[in-house]
Amino acid sequence: MREHLSDARKIANILQVDYEQHLLALAHVVDRHQSLTHAATAIKKITVDIDTLTVDIQISDLRRYIDEVLSLSFPATSADAVYKVIFPYHTRRSKKGTVVIRPGKLTDKTNDIFDLPPIELKNLVRGVVWRDEHFKGMTIRQIASRENLSEGFVGRLIHYSVEIC
Repeated sequence: MREHLSDARKIANILQVDYEQHLLALAHVVDRHQSLTHAATAIKKITVDIDTLTVDIQISDLRRYIDEVLSLSFPATSADAVYKVIFPYHTRRSKKGTVVIRPGKLTDKTNDIFDLPPIELKNLVRGVVWRDEHFKGMTIRQIASRENLSEGFVGRLIHYSVEIC
């Protein structure tokens, strides 16, 4: 919401008002957008898809909130009008396996395994080595015992190496 409230054109689009006609009021919103701490109350629904979040903003609620907090008056719209904002995102796994959501699309550069964080690259290499040993007949238990690690950890890294490579 902050990103959209700090750009006059985006605010005009959300509130469905003419940018040129309401330029001064929109500029005032941009200047004071930090004071709009509860603007998220206008969010009515967030839909999570594979690589995007779609945020439904109730236009009349946002307009009413801006009018109250900043003492502005934008023209009314229908009570059920909704503005959809689509945010791309991608996920990665942290070194402990937690799923981390990052803004933006996953670019081709991030698909290069050499751009992985050092710990992830280290674990990928370990997983490839262990995968090859496992495919040659060594059990996961034997690998884990030799490395003084849990079987679950060794198995996860082997599985991870299969997913990536």
